[in-house]
Amino acid sequence: METLDIPALGVVGQHPHHGRHEIDIQQPFRYFIRSRKFIERFASVSEADVFAMVKSYCSWKKRGPLGQKELILTDENGDEHLFIFETFSNSYDVFTLITHVRRHEAVVSVPTRVSRSGDD
Repeated sequence: METLDIPALGVVGQHPHHGRHEIDIQQPFRYFIRSRKFIERFASVSEADVFAMVKSYCSWKKRGPLGQKELILTDENGDEHLFIFETFSNSYDVFTLITHVRRHEAVVSVPTRVSRSGDD
């Protein structure tokens, strides 16, 4: 993970819905492994942030795939980036792989004025 040349993150910890012990929200993962590019560009993304995102889409199943979701993370410059989150449980630990997809471009819709006959 640390050697990937893209922003990526891997986390290992308890199931967000079925924790065997109370989860410390500031350090919810046993392992929080970040690629060099992730550390450089997304240093302000905390374990608590990632835990909340993972918990938001994870199913309550105890084993197997728990879910997958595309989510937005903001880099140190304030730019938004799309990441894919993929989570799996082996019934003891929950593994999440988070990889950069692309920069997220905001789509802005601008209404156009429709002229009606006689309005010109």
